[in-house]
Amino acid sequence: MSTIHQLMVADYKKSGLTAADVKALGFEPCEHKQGKQRVLAYRIHYSNFDGEPIDHYRLKLLGPCIDADGKPMKYWQEPGSPNQLYIPPLGDINWRATVDDPSIEIWIVEGEKKAAAMCKLGLPTVGLGGVDSFQNKDKSLVDGLAELARGGRVINILFDSDA
Repeated sequence: MSTIHQLMVADYKKSGLTAADVKALGFEPCEHKQGKQRVLAYRIHYSNFDGEPIDHYRLKLLGPCIDADGKPMKYWQEPGSPNQLYIPPLGDINWRATVDDPSIEIWIVEGEKKAAAMCKLGLPTVGLGGVDSFQNKDKSLVDGLAELARGGRVINILFDSDA
């Protein structure tokens, strides 16, 4: 049987991340309970453009888990919590300086690990939890997105092939 550490390593390696990257990102092993199901997972903490933690996280589930509607889940976040931009603290990217300079191109991808892997390559990249995660239920933009889009900045959007 695989340990949570082995499952985490197998998962983040698929995105080109290393153990050192995961340590810098602050991913934490945990367990998720969904009804009677218990699934190994890891917690992905979120921060703002100044690198300060915000009160938001998502869990990457490392095993099969079915939601209340009978659909398989890969990620979980607190019900009712707003969508957020994932701003990876990885690479030599000074996020505040990047946000304040609209001449710097930005990338938006679907997923935290993809955003981290691109930042590792030196490309300022934020992640969304999914293609519809640019807005909240009330149709307002997620925090930080309007700030990124000001000043005529070039924004490249790369979603998964299933989007």
